[in-house]
Order: sequence, then structure tokens, then C-alpha cells
Amino acid sequence: AFYDAGMPERHRVRIVSKRVRLCDPDNLVGGVKHLVDYLRDAKIIPEDDPKSITLEVSQEKVSSYKEEETWVEVSR
Repeated sequence: AFYDAGMPERHRVRIVSKRVRLCDPDNLVGGVKHLVDYLRDAKIIPEDDPKSITLEVSQEKVSSYKEEETWVEVSR
């Protein structure tokens, strides 16, 4: 259930992209659209609108391509 006492409970979606080459902020944020849509389609989050989620997107520099990865954390 996504509701508690009749009030919507927002989910916090935190995405961290670990990359050798950091990308421009607009590309970083735009690049997570399909991932957030998948979270919604998989019913991990109820919707992807501002009433339903708080979205945090950041990136960290890593020293090798072997270290590249994307972390996704969803909490309520």
C-alpha cells in the first residue's frame, strides 16, 4: 500500500552514477528517465510525479571503467 492514514507517502528515489567521465548535469538527470519509468512499471514506486517521489540524482568520479556502476536506492 502506498498510503498511510489517507495521506500519500512519498518515496525517495536516489540514483548515483559512478563514472570515469562525468557527464553534464542535464544529461545526467535526463538519462535516468527510463530507469524511473521502469521502477513505476515494476510497481516499486506508485507513480513518478512530484507528489509520489522525491528524486535525487548525483554522480561520482571513479578511476577505472571496471568501477563504473549505477546505484539505485528506493525508500519511504
